Amino acid sequence: MGERLLAEVGDLLPGAVPHTPYGMTEGLLLTDVTLAEIRAAGPGGAAGGVCVGRPAAGVTVRISALDADGRATGTLAATPDVTGEVVVAAPHVKDHYDRLWLTDRESRRGTPDGDGGTRLRTDVDDLAPGARWHRTGDVGHLDADGRLWIEGRLAHVLVTADGPVTPVGPEQRAQTVPGVRRAGVVGVGPRGTQQLVVVVETDPGARAAPGWPRPR
Repeated sequence: MGERLLAEVGDLLPGAVPHTPYGMTEGLLLTDVTLAEIRAAGPGGAAGGVCVGRPAAGVTVRISALDADGRATGTLAATPDVTGEVVVAAPHVKDHYDRLWLTDRESRRGTPDGDGGTRLRTDVDDLAPGARWHRTGDVGHLDADGRLWIEGRLAHVLVTADGPVTPVGPEQRAQTVPGVRRAGVVGVGPRGTQQLVVVVETDPGARAAPGWPRPR
């Protein structure tokens, strides 16, 4: 949940402290953050993203860095400001997918729970008892204070001539343009030379800048 929406929820419940969690069906909750903490964290640096807070008790969060082709092949590490796939370990992470053998194997690829033939190094020495590893399919980074920032989905990473680009940061910047209500970033062209295209929904009554094509 973004800061603006969380603030609107807080306005409806003035006696409560607004929190928003991060997680998925395979493991919830994984991180937690309050509205005040989101505001204190600021915009998230050059990569942008949505601040989802620090790991919950018993949860370990690591990042598998993206390579030049936009694949998550890096060592599982907590190095600040390195963008990659979010990989988690916790006792409440799913045990396995039912009869989805390839999906299950991919979800553990490169982790201590995964196939030894594809295992990556990890800087994790101590885990909560019974913790299991899971590749979330989300991309993001950890900051110097250990907070996790989500930058989009791994499947939505664009690969340009200058390297991988995650979508959430550019979308956030596009939404700061006056008259832009919502924005989505897509890649056009072959992987490796994709061009970033921003699709925007404007506020009612907003006028296109000179030279911009008007929606039909």
